[in-house]
Amino acid sequence: KAPPETASTVPKGIRLQGIVFDPIRPSAMINGKTLFVGEMFGEFRLVAVDRGSATLVAGGQTNLLTLR
Repeated sequence: KAPPETASTVPKGIRLQGIVFDPIRPSAMINGKTLFVGEMFGEFRLVAVDRGSATLVAGGQTNLLTLR
């Protein structure tokens, strides 16, 4: 049985720069690259976008990025 995913701090060097919150197809700009839910950023998969944050998952770790 796989261990549950745990929340962690934002990986060093990864920055959420903006969000386009379209209820049908939200996107996030991370380090200058626009990503839609399901797309990859290096080893990280974008799994959720809401009005103020984006969630990346890799290696069983959940990383919540927030707008500053």
